[in-house]
Amino acid sequence: MPLIDPAWLPHCEMKRVICHWTGGAHRASSLDRLHYHLLIEHDGNVIRGERSIADNVSTAGGVYAAHTKGCNAGSIGVAVCCMAGANERPFRAGSHPMTERQWTVLAEVVAELCGRYAIPVTPETVLGHGEVQLNLGIAQNGKWDPLILPWNQQLGSAEVGKFLRSLVQRALAGGEDPEAPQMVNVTFRGKPIGKAALMNGECFVDSAEVAGVLGCTVEGSEGRLRFVGLRAPEGSFEALDRDGRLYIDIQDVAFRAGHTAAWDAPSATVIVT
Repeated sequence: MPLIDPAWLPHCEMKRVICHWTGGAHRASSLDRLHYHLLIEHDGNVIRGERSIADNVSTAGGVYAAHTKGCNAGSIGVAVCCMAGANERPFRAGSHPMTERQWTVLAEVVAELCGRYAIPVTPETVLGHGEVQLNLGIAQNGKWDPLILPWNQQLGSAEVGKFLRSLVQRALAGGEDPEAPQMVNVTFRGKPIGKAALMNGECFVDSAEVAGVLGCTVEGSEGRLRFVGLRAPEGSFEALDRDGRLYIDIQDVAFRAGHTAAWDAPSATVIVT
């Protein structure tokens, strides 16, 4: 049974879902409802915000849910109602900690939104507010929500972001761990790289094909590889070994090389510019 009333999902084009916590109590306040399209209370109850999702197709008219600085157009804002008085370092969850129930429902709600609006599950299209600055290059004044789990504080923010996307993908797969990745196309600065696999918020492509486009070679062992003969991207990368071939997250390569990766839904292509 869907968690979101279909009447709350207007026909429009949306690019991404950004997840938040409200920084308040476990119930949605009137101010909370003004800023987010959907809110999740402590018991998992889903509340509709004051603004329609369609209001955020464009922000030109001044009437929209203002949930993420500089990134409201094309973005659906979903928030868990929690974390009043929280502090990042040293970490304190405040008087109304996020609950595991809220976290689970958050992933299920995001999955429904991705299914309705054909939004792929990538770090640029399904992300926490605290990932916006790193993943999209839009400054957010130190935002860190909702990337600390009060019941599992050992997970770092990057791990929590990946965990969220894995739960969203699992929900999209009907509750089963997805075995077959979503296959998409990739172009890197106008050059086609070929097919890539979207898995757990990452976009894996054959590292040899990436090296060919970049004009270098790769060396790797024990799940890591690095580019040889190229100043950037620097450092080593996590590699996925499948049948003797090494696959690498093209979004990580793009970020370290100073490029951006975007999703083109009509052609099912990740475009690195």
